[in-house]
Amino acid sequence: MKGPDYPSETFRVLKEKEIRQHGFFRTQRLVMEAWDRMVADGTFNALGLGIQAAAPAHGPGIDLPALSSLRDGAWAWPPQIQLQHRLRYAAQYALWLSDPAQDTLLMRILIACLAEPALLTPLLSDEDRVQWSRLVGPEARPAQGSTRLRPAINAAWRNAFDTLVSSGQLEERDGRWIRGRHFNSSGLRAESAEAQRTGFVLQAVRRLDRRQITAAVSREDNIIWAEFRHGTG
Repeated sequence: MKGPDYPSETFRVLKEKEIRQHGFFRTQRLVMEAWDRMVADGTFNALGLGIQAAAPAHGPGIDLPALSSLRDGAWAWPPQIQLQHRLRYAAQYALWLSDPAQDTLLMRILIACLAEPALLTPLLSDEDRVQWSRLVGPEARPAQGSTRLRPAINAAWRNAFDTLVSSGQLEERDGRWIRGRHFNSSGLRAESAEAQRTGFVLQAVRRLDRRQITAAVSREDNIIWAEFRHGTG
């Protein structure tokens, strides 16, 4: 019989206490800062511990195939993937394939459109809308009279966001979401449907301007507008 997971429970209690006291997870920040100092001053090298080189500024470019060659539903989210994991996968591919030099301000809308395909549909050209709806399936159809994200998506994102920040995959800096210092692209595949879907959405949102995003998205859509501040927003 498996006993209680004491380390996980201790971690949770410590985290909640520090967030109440300081407004952020203080131990996590101290550990990250100490890690960076040890990388910078050569401590790990002196101990014979090789540290993996930082990930490239952005991931491989995605050359989308002819969309007409892809089967219907090729980019649909598998039904067994829970919302929290969907958000995490969407964020990882968005962080991997985006270019920090030009896409930082687009990261929130990019992740949101990947997680909730119906949000993107009204913003597309007629031709792209037909292909997007065909490749993604029913989830690309906006709700009648609204493009608002489902509340469940926003709730799941808080959990996924906390996981990504705690692991160093993502950072929130001045309200912007950027690739974290410990981002790890292992397991991400440039030839996958996930990468194709991300490449398509990235191209689409790069063509948008701030006014289009503001007009299409409600301030209640937390994925795009809220500052979670490491899970405390």
